[in-house]
Amino acid sequence: MIIDGGPRKDMNTAAIIQAFAEGAKSLGDNIDVEIVRLYGLNYKGCVSCLACKLKGNMYKDVCAYKDGLSELLHKSAYADGLVLASPIYFSQITGQLRAYIERLIFPWLSYNDYTVTAPKRIPTVFIYTMNITPNLVQTIRPYQEHVEGLLSMALEKTERIEVF
Repeated sequence: MIIDGGPRKDMNTAAIIQAFAEGAKSLGDNIDVEIVRLYGLNYKGCVSCLACKLKGNMYKDVCAYKDGLSELLHKSAYADGLVLASPIYFSQITGQLRAYIERLIFPWLSYNDYTVTAPKRIPTVFIYTMNITPNLVQTIRPYQEHVEGLLSMALEKTERIEVF
C-alpha cells in the first residue's frame, strides 16, 4: 500500500511513487501495489471522539470516525507493507499525511501503559521529496525522526528514502 501525501498528481512525489511501485511489482507476479492519493479523499484528522478507547468496542484496530479515510485506514492496518510519501513543506510532511498518520495510529495507543500495538506489524517506508540540498537535510532530521518514531512504535522500524 502506497500513500501519496503530495498535492500534485504529476510532479516529483508522484513520479518517485510510480518508480517505487514498478520496482516492487518487478519482484514477483504475486505482488500487488495500490497507490492512494490523500488529496483525492475528503477527510479530517482525529476528532478526538475517543470511540476507539471505549472498553469492549469494535474500533480498537481502526478509527471509528466515518469519512473518506475510513476504508483506507482499514486497508493500511492490514496491508503487507506500507509506503508513506510526502513532499517536505516547512521542514515537515504535508498536513494531509500527518492527519492520516494520527488517524491510523491513535486507535492502537493504550492509555493504560502508552504502548502502541498495531493489528499487524508490517514493513514501512517513508519517501520524502524536497527542494533542498543533501547537506541541508540535517535541518529537517528531527521532524523525520519524530514521525518515523511514531510509526516504528507500532509497526516495524521504518526505512527512509530521501529525494533531493
